[in-house]
Amino acid sequence: CLARGRCPAEIADDLGMAANTVRTHSNKIFTKLGVHSRLEAVAVARGALSRDRSPATGVAVALSTQEPAATARP
Repeated sequence: CLARGRCPAEIADDLGMAANTVRTHSNKIFTKLGVHSRLEAVAVARGALSRDRSPATGVAVALSTQEPAATARP
């Protein structure tokens, strides 16, 4: 549900619970993942972000699946 961008009220309606309950559970998930937003939580779940944080900024570190570009040699 988070990955689809649904708001807590929509998720709560589908699950038959209060929107605040959905927010509480979402926040607990964010804490366990070490993230601060739905976007970061989805990125971690999909493997696009590391759960590690930059010591300087405290922001989750993006994972790169691309090889470094080859350097042109004269």
